[in-house]
Amino acid sequence: MILPTISVSEFYNDNFLASESNTRDDLITDVEPAIIVKSDWNRHALKLQANADVAFYASNSDENFQEFQIGASGRFDVLRDTYLI
Repeated sequence: MILPTISVSEFYNDNFLASESNTRDDLITDVEPAIIVKSDWNRHALKLQANADVAFYASNSDENFQEFQIGASGRFDVLRDTYLI
């Protein structure tokens, strides 16, 4: 099974540097795509996943960022009630 998702949000931050003086404000667009690929087998299991968090600042593009994560997990069935993770 392949399960893709995406989340897009926009928000305004009047002090995105969290500074007491010399504050900077901006409109930020945050995009979070993700995908999960998992088996639907009767025996054993496998799951792969990847996601990202990408932010775009409207006026302060030097603050843009990209973060990525990947992961995998699985189960190997040895006997009816015995398995390895």
